[in-house]
Amino acid sequence: MKPSIINSNKRFLLIAFFIVFLSAFCNAQQLVIKNIHDAYNQLRNDKKRIFDKSVEITISKNALSEDLTIEKRTFNNQFKFKSESQSLLKELIFTQDNFNKQASFVGKRFAFLMFNGCYFNDSLKFYMDNDIRMDSLYIENTTFNKGLDLSGTTINNILDMSGTMKGTLDLSYVTVGGPNTQIDLSDLRPFKDKYGHIEKIVINLTRAPIANIELNYNDFELESSSLEDIDTATSIYTALLANYKTRGMMEQYKNVYIDYQHYINTHGSLEHRIYGTIRDGLQYAWWNYGYDKERIIWITLFSLLIITLINIFCYKKLNTEVYKVDENNFQDKPNNFYNSLVYTSIVFFSFTLSLEKLQFGKKRYLLWFIFTYLLGIVCIAYLANYVLKAGEGALSN
Repeated sequence: MKPSIINSNKRFLLIAFFIVFLSAFCNAQQLVIKNIHDAYNQLRNDKKRIFDKSVEITISKNALSEDLTIEKRTFNNQFKFKSESQSLLKELIFTQDNFNKQASFVGKRFAFLMFNGCYFNDSLKFYMDNDIRMDSLYIENTTFNKGLDLSGTTINNILDMSGTMKGTLDLSYVTVGGPNTQIDLSDLRPFKDKYGHIEKIVINLTRAPIANIELNYNDFELESSSLEDIDTATSIYTALLANYKTRGMMEQYKNVYIDYQHYINTHGSLEHRIYGTIRDGLQYAWWNYGYDKERIIWITLFSLLIITLINIFCYKKLNTEVYKVDENNFQDKPNNFYNSLVYTSIVFFSFTLSLEKLQFGKKRYLLWFIFTYLLGIVCIAYLANYVLKAGEGALSN
């Protein structure tokens, strides 16, 4: 036999041996459970509580009358539960289980799924077919270190969540069975580190059924990619506002409204963003977007006082070289504070100026005069709005 043929046979045997070895190694690293009965035997055995191999459970036939409870188990590798065809379990319950790697659920339908007191060190994901629904999902007192992905799933009856979450809760493109379907996130809390710092839960609500969702907005932060498109962001914010208004949760409504106003002011064309950023700063500083209207009174009085104190040293220059007011308003005896207050008030609270009186010689004093006048116009505008809103409130009561 030729040496080249012998070497070729050796290479073939080596490759075949390597394939067999690799297959045996992979099988040794994975626990595959093919039916509900094997799941009972292998996952509920008290002698086996820690699984270092990856675990894959496949339910391949209809198990409508069956239920499975997995309790106090630790999965140190990937965990996958797969429901094939139209099969489902009556109840699938995980109690005080630890998942240290990614856990995924793939299926046509889950009738009743519960996680109670579980810990997810990695992400939890659901991969569902659009034509089949998840009836009820209960997640109670459970900790998520890397979020939860429910995107594209369909909730038929209820999603009830409580516990602690760090990372992103993805509810994008979730659909519901009807208007009475409940998605309750009110008891889901953000992660708090040992120093007391709170890291808000990032939530993606792109095309989510927001009207069915109950959540504490202060614990969440809208996912940035869902706000890149202005139309999508507007639909999310307006749906949240409608939700909180319907539920009578006006403090939550206020927080969403403020974030929405900030978003409107700071997104869009470059020109809009530049103008909007200035307007946004004014809206926040002057009256917190309309929610602290009395703030404008104190800002107006404070501004008037500061400018009056500065004008003590220059009101005579302003009056003679920039804009002259009737000196009969001043006191005969020198009283710089009073006279400065009179001059400042006349300029500050003027709607219009007489251009005939305005002089353009001293630019430094002219700029200070214009600043005082414009600041006064802004304060007057906000004060007028405050009075009108207060009057509307009194009439409505």
